[in-house]
Amino acid sequence: MINGISNGIELPDVVMANILGGMFGGPSYLRESITWPQQARPVTGAYSLRLGESVSIGADNLDAVIKDALKQLRPGEHVTIVGLSAGALVANEELRRLLADPDAPDKSKLNFVVVADSSRSTFNMNRYDKILDFTYTTPAVTKYDTTVVTAEYDGFADFPDRWWNAVAVVNAYAGQIVAHVPSAFTDLSTVPTKNITVKVNSLGGVTTSYFVSADQLPLVTLLPFLGPQEVQLKETIDRAYARNDGKSAATVSATAVQAANATELVPAPEIAPAPSAPAETVAAQTVHVAEPVAEADVATAPTPKAPSRTHRTPAPAAATSDLPIAGRTAAVTGSERSGTSRRSSVGAVKAAAARTAKRAAP
Repeated sequence: MINGISNGIELPDVVMANILGGMFGGPSYLRESITWPQQARPVTGAYSLRLGESVSIGADNLDAVIKDALKQLRPGEHVTIVGLSAGALVANEELRRLLADPDAPDKSKLNFVVVADSSRSTFNMNRYDKILDFTYTTPAVTKYDTTVVTAEYDGFADFPDRWWNAVAVVNAYAGQIVAHVPSAFTDLSTVPTKNITVKVNSLGGVTTSYFVSADQLPLVTLLPFLGPQEVQLKETIDRAYARNDGKSAATVSATAVQAANATELVPAPEIAPAPSAPAETVAAQTVHVAEPVAEADVATAPTPKAPSRTHRTPAPAAATSDLPIAGRTAAVTGSERSGTSRRSSVGAVKAAAARTAKRAAP
């Protein structure tokens, strides 16, 4: 697993065991936190490394760990890479390198998970950030199965497409505080089917995307007195996202609670070789993908072909609901976007909200 921006703080095993609802917490998983600089000047200090330099070093370290892990695989096992926040940028860089590597491992031996990936935000597509001196590059088309987890209104991974919508931007700042870190602990089996998309690319790689709806606007979570205006605020905010174009007003204003309580849920999928099919978008209900996120990152664990899992050194027992706040913050502390860094405080959000909330139109 690859931590986000946090100036060298590695992920404790108790945190890794609770990522994505404890998906990688079983005793059959061997978990490892990838060491990398985790810096992004000037956010992490005037004398720290630029984000691009950090990501390059992180990819070097990740590549070495992958090669070592592959040598240790036993029959039926494979390696999963989990990139959290800025750690997802490291995972994406490794995917680009593997695409150009003639000796890249077979797809059955390796798969990827990215959580709160800022480079997949429509706003950031191939965008150069002059403050961070970093270009967000569209993720490579890859043969490796990939799972993408994005929280609605997370200011890092779900920034508004229409940045001139001031209310949506302030809500995204609030989402950095409210939605960013919790997205790493999402239990994917609770995500409604309608929020899951599955795509098969031209190389046979399967990308399964989970969109985690917000139960409440982050702006309202931080400023409860705005509760009576939430419906109007949501309509204004949702107009800033292209994904809502063409939807009826009733659909756009429907609360995220209703979506979260949808009756049709799907279990976390399992990895399996992708079907030989041309690039196309496939409905989640019609594609049977086995376990895109079945194993802990840089961890060895059985594939579906080996029904009896090989148990290794047990991980320390960990509660999934009462992680200390410090642990959660260490898990994902992204600061990829210059205008939406971790320095956005609750106070700044309150001040901006006071100026903009009145402009929310029904």
